Amino acid sequence: MIKAILIISYSANYGWNSIENSYRSIRVIDKDIVIIIVNNYNENLPQNSCIQNDTNVRYMTNENNTYELGAIKKAVYENTDITHFYIIHDTCIFKDNIPDFHNDEVIFWKTSIFEISPVLSTIKSWCETYFPDIKFDDPSYIMCQGLMGHFSRNLLITLFEYGLQYVTVSTKLQAVASEGILGILLIKFCPTIKFYYSNKLDDYICNRVSYDSIIKYSGGKSGIYIPWFLHIDTNSCAHPDYPFEFTYHDKQYQSLNKCLDVNHDKLNVLLIYLSNNKEALNLITHGDEYPEDYLIDNDRNNLRNLLLNRNPIYVLRFYNIIHTCIF
Repeated sequence: MIKAILIISYSANYGWNSIENSYRSIRVIDKDIVIIIVNNYNENLPQNSCIQNDTNVRYMTNENNTYELGAIKKAVYENTDITHFYIIHDTCIFKDNIPDFHNDEVIFWKTSIFEISPVLSTIKSWCETYFPDIKFDDPSYIMCQGLMGHFSRNLLITLFEYGLQYVTVSTKLQAVASEGILGILLIKFCPTIKFYYSNKLDDYICNRVSYDSIIKYSGGKSGIYIPWFLHIDTNSCAHPDYPFEFTYHDKQYQSLNKCLDVNHDKLNVLLIYLSNNKEALNLITHGDEYPEDYLIDNDRNNLRNLLLNRNPIYVLRFYNIIHTCIF
């Protein structure tokens, strides 16, 4: 058995500090374990780097920047002697010890796939194209946050050969979607998979819960994302003054605004309204990428802010479930 720690990195615009800090945290604990660094940017190791003379480091570049999934694919296929991979980002360090997972398959951070509901159209497309036997909209699915975990080469090869090798990630939103598709496939092929942390990653980054041995210092790095804005004018079926009759708490209302005027639980009002007005729901959530912001004419009830709570709205679209939790 030969284990390696795979550090997924991106030195462009960020430099080498995070990569070297992650590397040092490993070497303080284990002088010999193989470390694979995949840099999603075409750059040589700096001559003065502490990594330079380490014979147990394998450095490779993935200059097309296919994000975490592409880096994992490259590492797995080009390191055939490695039996198990600890997969982390360069913003991760190990504190005190490197957990011994033996032969177990382990997801480091997992949470509900609801948290990435705005990119479910991408996951839906991948399932239809590459995994037709997978029902993409099962609400019990989880996502593998950051694609981080301890996985055997056999399991990863199984996933890639099943069709994951054909999934190409070229934008930040697709990278988010890849967290969902990997989580789905891991549960499908390894239903007994374990979880290192019981909470979602954000709880640890924001100090709501304490880390154990594996620490991630920040959120994700920026990627290619071209923002767009959805303009909702007064003639749109999605405008809050648009005449559409619906019932809320056993009372009839003639438009969304008329209901919002007199009720305080505004997000729930919106979700009930959109569950009835499917035309408006489809317009608001149309497309493979969600709007960066909403421009709404005569927006007296601040519908814009409600729409920025995207996850419950996209959960409604894809699962037909009213879920008012703001993730």
